Amino acid sequence: MKKFIVLALSLALTFGLVACVAEPEEEFHVGGNTVILYLPCPDGTQAFETMEARFNGSITNIALLLVEHGALPQDSELMDLHHRSDGEITLEFTIDMNEAFLQGLLQMGSSGEFAIMGSLVRTFLTHFDADSVIVTVGGAFIETGHNVYDWPLTYDCFG
Repeated sequence: MKKFIVLALSLALTFGLVACVAEPEEEFHVGGNTVILYLPCPDGTQAFETMEARFNGSITNIALLLVEHGALPQDSELMDLHHRSDGEITLEFTIDMNEAFLQGLLQMGSSGEFAIMGSLVRTFLTHFDADSVIVTVGGAFIETGHNVYDWPLTYDCFG
């Protein structure tokens, strides 16, 4: 009987821990399987063109689509996403990107940095209908030679 109880508790604990490691961004999904991507205009102006794209429903896939379309540095990945809402409306969220994103950003001039950050921020704000987003790398604020991104970024910051 003791073995049965120990086995039952072990299984319950195991399944409980597996349930706890579900990716938080997968639970936080708004709006079908299409996303409007904001891509830097090829003419070099500080403007963006939009493109509707299909994705597999995974929030991490949105960042990969931006990479695929040249809007984010190669090998950039969304590592985590947290949000704050009033229960119905997403007010603010944090996107944590990987080190490849930061290294690509650091290689850019101010116009390239504007294009990368604007594409990321506008795409996610529009998709989640949020007011602002904080972008971090490894949980730390981003600091480049041009800016320190230690505040909530809005749609209007890039336009």
